[in-house]
Amino acid sequence: MPDTPDSPLVWDQDGDGNPGVTIRVLAPFEGVRYMARRAIWDLDAGTLSQDGQWITGALQFQIEEKGLGADPNVLNAVAPITPAAPPDAETFYQLRRVHQEWSCADLIAQYPAMFEDAPN
Repeated sequence: MPDTPDSPLVWDQDGDGNPGVTIRVLAPFEGVRYMARRAIWDLDAGTLSQDGQWITGALQFQIEEKGLGADPNVLNAVAPITPAAPPDAETFYQLRRVHQEWSCADLIAQYPAMFEDAPN
C-alpha cells in the first residue's frame, strides 16, 4: 500500500486534483481526507442450489487504508476499520441468477425482492 501522496502507486482517482480518493468527513471534525484503500476478497468455491438459482460460499476479506493527507491535518490520523460482524461470525457470499435480458435498470428496480428467498 502506498503511504505517501508522491508514491508512483498513487494517482488522483476521483479527478479532483488531490491524491488518491477524497472523502468528506463530518465528525469528529469537518473536513476532507485523501486516502488509498484496498480490499482483498477471498471467495471459496461456491455451492450451486438445487434449483440452479443460487451460488453460495464462504468469504474472507481484509481491508487496508492509508491516509495521504487531510484538511484539517487531524483527519489524517489512522482510523481503525472494524467489520460490522463479530470476528467469529461466518461471512459468506450469495450470487443469484437473473434473467439474461435484464438491464442495470431492471436489477436496480428488482434488487429489494431478489434476496427474499436467499438460502442463508
